[in-house]
Amino acid sequence: MRKPVLKKLFQGQTIGVIGSGKMGAAILKGLLAQRLSPSQCFASDPDFKKRQALSRQLRIHTDSSNRAVVQASTIVLLAVKPQQMAEVLQEIRPDLTRRHLVISIAAGLKLSWLQKRLRGIPLIRVMPNLPATVGFGFSAIAAAKTATSHQKALTLAIFSATGEALELPERYFNAITAVSGSGPAYVFFLALAWEKAAKQLGLSSSIARRAILKTLEGSLRMLETTSPARRSQELAWH
Repeated sequence: MRKPVLKKLFQGQTIGVIGSGKMGAAILKGLLAQRLSPSQCFASDPDFKKRQALSRQLRIHTDSSNRAVVQASTIVLLAVKPQQMAEVLQEIRPDLTRRHLVISIAAGLKLSWLQKRLRGIPLIRVMPNLPATVGFGFSAIAAAKTATSHQKALTLAIFSATGEALELPERYFNAITAVSGSGPAYVFFLALAWEKAAKQLGLSSSIARRAILKTLEGSLRMLETTSPARRSQELAWH
């Protein structure tokens, strides 16, 4: 899939990621891979080792202060755990203005919950999934009325840098969470059970793993390239 060109969209923009865990770091890596300048990227995290690793790997500015990152950014990506969100929003609220776009990837926190705490601030909620950390994610975005069409385009571009992204009404987010958010766990569980069964049949761990990964890869390719009717025929033949 061809990624959107970020250069024009991000002219005059800077992005600050609050929370430098796996997802926050993956989003920054995806943006830099699409040739966003490191000078346009900022990140904060209370963990010194995380900040140090991110700064060294990506050559971006990191800080222990969430407020400093907000002050340096036009786009603020909230990549903190849901239970930490209220405290973070209270901390950064004095530094947020209508010029900011705030994007939340916290599962379960609706736009209405965010709007009560950030009145008048452009807001977008995103539900990414774990494969975004390896560049093959699927993300749904839902925008508050305060967000402009340009800000929605920016958000789609950000998350397209880690896979595929599309805009959906927020009422579908529970379904998206169940399908793409929780889906990888079911695939991992299947692969583990599959590998265990393969070893019980006498295959070594390395051969079992190779066979399963290639079978999954080939099956996904067939899913992408064949019609539902053809797939039904394939199942019937087996």
